[in-house]
Amino acid sequence: MRGYCENIIIVLLMMALIQLTSCENAVYPNKVEASLSIIGKNEAELRKVLRYYRNDSMKLMAAYYLIENCKRHQYIENHSVHDSVFFAMEKFLETKPKKRDRTEFFRNQMKTISLEERNKYKVKKIRFDIENVTSEFLIDNIDVAYEAHERLPSKYQVEDSIFQSFVLPYKSSNEAPELGLRRALYQQYNWFYDVLYKNGISIALHQLHDSLKVIVGLEIAYPGTPSIYQLNKVKQGVCTQMVDLEVNILRSLGIAACKDYVPQWGNHHKLGHAWIMVFLGNESFAIDVETWEVLNDIYKEAALPKVYRISFQSKTGNEDDLKRGIDVTALYKGQNEFTLSLDKGSLVSKVGVFKTGGALNPISRPYVVDNKTVMTFTNFGNDQIYGLMEYSDQKISKKVFYLDTLSKVHLLKANYAQRISTTITRKYPFISPRKLDKKRWKDSLIGSQILVANKKDLSDQKLLITINELKSTKPLLIDLEKVKKYKYYIFRSPKDKEIEIAEVHLVDKRGEMIKPLLTTFWIKGKKRKKLRFSERMFDKKPLTFFKNKNFDVIIEVKDHQSVSGFLVQSRNDDNDIRIGDIYDLLFWDNGWHSMGQQKAESYELIYKNVPTETAYWLKNISRGQEEYVFLLDSQGNQYWPCSSRFKGDFKRFARKVYLWDAI
Repeated sequence: MRGYCENIIIVLLMMALIQLTSCENAVYPNKVEASLSIIGKNEAELRKVLRYYRNDSMKLMAAYYLIENCKRHQYIENHSVHDSVFFAMEKFLETKPKKRDRTEFFRNQMKTISLEERNKYKVKKIRFDIENVTSEFLIDNIDVAYEAHERLPSKYQVEDSIFQSFVLPYKSSNEAPELGLRRALYQQYNWFYDVLYKNGISIALHQLHDSLKVIVGLEIAYPGTPSIYQLNKVKQGVCTQMVDLEVNILRSLGIAACKDYVPQWGNHHKLGHAWIMVFLGNESFAIDVETWEVLNDIYKEAALPKVYRISFQSKTGNEDDLKRGIDVTALYKGQNEFTLSLDKGSLVSKVGVFKTGGALNPISRPYVVDNKTVMTFTNFGNDQIYGLMEYSDQKISKKVFYLDTLSKVHLLKANYAQRISTTITRKYPFISPRKLDKKRWKDSLIGSQILVANKKDLSDQKLLITINELKSTKPLLIDLEKVKKYKYYIFRSPKDKEIEIAEVHLVDKRGEMIKPLLTTFWIKGKKRKKLRFSERMFDKKPLTFFKNKNFDVIIEVKDHQSVSGFLVQSRNDDNDIRIGDIYDLLFWDNGWHSMGQQKAESYELIYKNVPTETAYWLKNISRGQEEYVFLLDSQGNQYWPCSSRFKGDFKRFARKVYLWDAI
């Protein structure tokens, strides 16, 4: 009997050994095996994941997807030396500070990091996901992804392909994998489901947005690359960082989300932008990362030359899909197609838009030309100026063209036989569907009044003019040459309307600013010697401004002072022509060529005999960086792509729709 039992035990042990060996030697899909074959010491960790899900076909497929594709992903190793700053910020946020105070507090905290510690961030250590992710990390990520998604009402769940692409992945773009991050976010924002089932998706999303209170700004700089865990403590950074944070939070709740971005706006001198695409059921919404405003309609008209979507998987197998993203321009701008002739001997071509200094910044993937003479290009934003860069063994050549609203190509090359005169008023686009701030600045002054008086109590005040229209943010000079002399000159803001004003001055007949004897203010029924930031109206700096409502600015001058004009200027971007600055108008003809420099003596520059049918660039020699290329119409008027065609009518873009209203 004893021998029989021993034989049974031996058989069972052998069966267990065979089963274990078969698990160890299980054959997986070719692409998964390809990933496992290149990782060396971390292979055992990833095989643990596959064994763990061997009896769950759905999650096994999820593991296949992550392992197959993570081999292409990498990240910059995060430093923990400034963790103290993030913890301090987290505590500070509990006091519910104002936006301005948050940014200031964070800057001060960053100053506590020594120069020696900061220098550590200069060394960027690249790590590859497939060599560093653990079985525990992947299993937890997969389990939470399915658990969270299944908690959503069925009508807000997404089809399998969307789930796989935009819920399951453990990263939005190139952030470091962090053990336990998804579960920590899932637990932190778990209250979302209670609100969802009690009050509905709209209120739940609204409260989720309000709980985040993210701040986006270029002035918020981090040494090194902060992790999602750290960003979740401070909730402020540049747009790409905040998108990565919010995409991770949404995915932790089972909501499909991803990062879409434009490498450079087609009417900006250097910046691009990133935002969030959210998928709820069969609908998708492009939303602003800070406000959650729905952008779909606005971006149909905005200056988007190319839009890319960051995806965990390369749909084409092209590594550029992972570095740059998948081209989704057609989803925003519609499909189009056009052809361009190429130089003989061209090998590779790229399409770009202009940036600071008149150079071209590539915004497309490289196109392999291989000595073709004509090439077809697809899905570029229209009403844009582009440059085609052609690379050969010998040189780089550039062709500049305008893609009009009907996606028709107009090659831009100077026509010297047909010349025109032009009046130049700006060096940068004024407003666009995406950015209506400048229109608000300008319009805020409408309804303001200019008054005069001689008595100290202003009882004899007299209305001179009401500002009923402003066509731009350039200084408005009100002629007082024929008005008799007064002791007091008054600027009065519109009733119950907040205004943003940059400059308030009196000028003499030479155009020089008159130094007042005294400047006082009348606000809320009281006379004041000073208001907070009121000095900004008199500092001769167009970029500073004063913001308030229901106030008077009272300027007292010397007896018998001759006053020729009253100058007021709304808040502005300082891109109108500035008197005294030196400008150069350049035109494109296989490179930039100058029409000659001018010193501005008014708020307009006049150039004669300007070649037509090309692109132009007004360069301010004296100051500034914001400059962009434009066209001239047949009358010599400046035409700004994705701005001028609206002829100032932006009413349909003024009404904001937020995600919680759109569902």
